[in-house]
Amino acid sequence: MLILTVLLTLGQIHFDDAPLPGVVIGNVTPFTGSVSTNYLQADINQDGETDLLLPDSLLLQRNGAFDTSAPIPFPPVSPGTDVDTFDGALFYKSPNQLSIFRFSEGAWVLSWQQTLDWPEEQSSFLPMNGKSNSLFFRRFASDIDGDGTPELVATDHRGIHLFRRIDKAYVAAGVIDFPSNISIGRSAPRPIWPEDQRRVAFPEQQMSFRFVIERGAIQTVAIRERRNDANRYGIQQRTLTLGDTGVFEAGAPRSVISEPLPSHLRPCRLNDDDVLDYAGGRWLRSESGPIPTPLFELWATLDGGRTFYIQRAAAYTQFRPHCSFVDFDGDGDMDMVMESAEWPRGSLREQLNKFLTDATVRHIIKIYQLDGGVYSRDPAIELAVEIDLGSPPMRPGIMLSRYEAGTIFNITGDLNGDHFRDLLVRTGPETLAIFIADGWAGFRNRPQWTDSVARSSDVLVADLNGDGLSDLYVNTRSDVTEDMPAPGLVRYARLEQP
Repeated sequence: MLILTVLLTLGQIHFDDAPLPGVVIGNVTPFTGSVSTNYLQADINQDGETDLLLPDSLLLQRNGAFDTSAPIPFPPVSPGTDVDTFDGALFYKSPNQLSIFRFSEGAWVLSWQQTLDWPEEQSSFLPMNGKSNSLFFRRFASDIDGDGTPELVATDHRGIHLFRRIDKAYVAAGVIDFPSNISIGRSAPRPIWPEDQRRVAFPEQQMSFRFVIERGAIQTVAIRERRNDANRYGIQQRTLTLGDTGVFEAGAPRSVISEPLPSHLRPCRLNDDDVLDYAGGRWLRSESGPIPTPLFELWATLDGGRTFYIQRAAAYTQFRPHCSFVDFDGDGDMDMVMESAEWPRGSLREQLNKFLTDATVRHIIKIYQLDGGVYSRDPAIELAVEIDLGSPPMRPGIMLSRYEAGTIFNITGDLNGDHFRDLLVRTGPETLAIFIADGWAGFRNRPQWTDSVARSSDVLVADLNGDGLSDLYVNTRSDVTEDMPAPGLVRYARLEQP
């Protein structure tokens, strides 16, 4: 395996560069700070290092990097098979069969197979940029009762189906019903001409809910009442116990119906208490200046809607924040992140001149700490960075598109392993910069590291090798087709001095 080592000293950090095609890292979930990906991570060969399961092959990790020269194909799958991992095992769930594989001595070994009828679920989705012969990654194996053997979870319109292993077979172990309203979905318009194509179509029905199984309990969340500008959510929590007959039983429900909440809020978990939180954002337009200014409002409530924390910032054109909440200090609480631009300030002439001639924007990031169940009134950290867009907005280019998509800044990674989030900034079309966080003292005004990057490349952040240090993934936009994986380069973050 060829690894190109680039010695970029950053205190005690440097980066090792290596090719890693086929990886897709998507958008950040606004309320969790985590990213969507097309891969799973697991220690498949049980050597203590995290391996990478891509949609079409397994890459084993050796000495902190993945061996791309020897990708390992997966066991063949039948159509409609879902795939999950647990404790290094590969679980295949097809419509009427369960198969479990282990990787031993360089080959896949079938360690378990049985007939098992699953409820009729909606068809799984392909991984991001997946192909028809790719694996369907879907989480369904979880150790609910804490005995070290995973239970299997499936859902349909009747409820949440649980299966557990007894002796030498998985068997049905209970169906947990859930509260959910059936609503009328939107149907596509039907043709009325020509006459022979007319069809009577009944309105589509839909039902949706979210559920979490943890700490020996199951919690479900569903919209109980939907209005044009507000929603009421129903939250139900029940204790799960394993009865004498080997079936999981749900105890008496503890139910809560929320107050009407603005429709731009969504249920989430911002801290570790028993109260469901809600957060979201919306765009407004300020008419106070010479030109109407777009404003972004970020909302959060930690007590079910009685108290709201609202921050407002200028949002140039179609700018969307990359990450609204992130656990900045690793304490389990989701701190609030606000981003804004100083572009809209000034008189009408100044704003027009900036639009026509100025290729820079001064971007401001603020972090509000969540501590003791409340957000700080003033930002605990504030940093302003000058961004070179390469050309003025009058002649928009790829950098303006990146800026409006919110990908110029990335605060989701911990590059040095101190449990504080560090900041990656695309400061120019071909320039990267890293600001290392000094705890709640914040970021210095100057970056601790800068480097060049191809103008056509996107730079993403994720801990690919599972060592606790976030890595940089460089993905080139050009020359990507459906049959060819995107060329990619991973920059593994290392703590030791070169």
